[in-house]
Amino acid sequence: MWTEQVVERKLFTEGNVILGTDLVPHATLIKSQWYADCLELGGIARLLSSVVFGLPALGANPATADLPTACSFYRGRDDADFTEDDRRKLTLLLPHLSRALAVMSRLRQSDARVAASLASLDKLSAAVLLMSGSGEVLFLNKAATAMLSGTDELWLERSPTRRGLGRLVAKAAAVNRALARALSTAKQMDGVLHFSSVIKVPTGLPGHEWSIQLSRVSPGSSFSADGQVPDVIAFLTDTKGPMDLAPELVCLNYGLTRAEARVAVAATASKSVEQIAEGLSVGVNTVKTHLKHIYGKTGVASRAELVRLLSNLQR
Repeated sequence: MWTEQVVERKLFTEGNVILGTDLVPHATLIKSQWYADCLELGGIARLLSSVVFGLPALGANPATADLPTACSFYRGRDDADFTEDDRRKLTLLLPHLSRALAVMSRLRQSDARVAASLASLDKLSAAVLLMSGSGEVLFLNKAATAMLSGTDELWLERSPTRRGLGRLVAKAAAVNRALARALSTAKQMDGVLHFSSVIKVPTGLPGHEWSIQLSRVSPGSSFSADGQVPDVIAFLTDTKGPMDLAPELVCLNYGLTRAEARVAVAATASKSVEQIAEGLSVGVNTVKTHLKHIYGKTGVASRAELVRLLSNLQR
């Protein structure tokens, strides 16, 4: 009932904090069959929920769209209901939670304690750029350099009158406008706030795009490039890039065999059935059979749904 109301009222928007009584009167909830069959068994009767990352935009590619994420708190039937003061407190906490999850998802392959130097950024598989408040790129790690050198859709445009490596410029005018808005938002962030909205960058290949997210660099950061302290950090992601998945984790969570897990991991890399078969040195029919079993065990109906499901298991 709660979820239906959130979706119906279009409340699953990043930053929203919702009380259960906003959605369903408490008396109505207690009388519902859903409460009797489900919530009561878990001792749940009251809700305080926050939207960390909202639902993907209408028409978004399910294989690349960010998964919606909520952080919810529950109380029992005999407990006091959540109040407006509880809502206010969670509203203050939510931006910190959003940034922590966003940073973790990008830096989890690195030790956070060594992420305060340019050398450590070069070791990351994620593409990272450090920028001034005016948009000048001060540093690119190796992953970002490699990505930008392989496309003519996004590049650094050098300005002879400014320090730094240049400004990030896209061939698509809409991307440049979105970058300008995101940079302005990131500069104005006070304290620890959300990342900017995801900026989609076409690569010139059908169905293939990159994404960019910007956030303000913490004032206490020890990052420095060419004598300048950056104001903004940007993450550049190839949405078609392979996931870093451990087959044994896939086996453990979904009951797949080792062979099925290997196919499942390979299937997240946007490869054809033929390419998967060649890479694993098995027959095409074997791959098709494994995919059928994988869909059945994981409860998905397509490769896109499988990608979204397994994205939760990335290392």
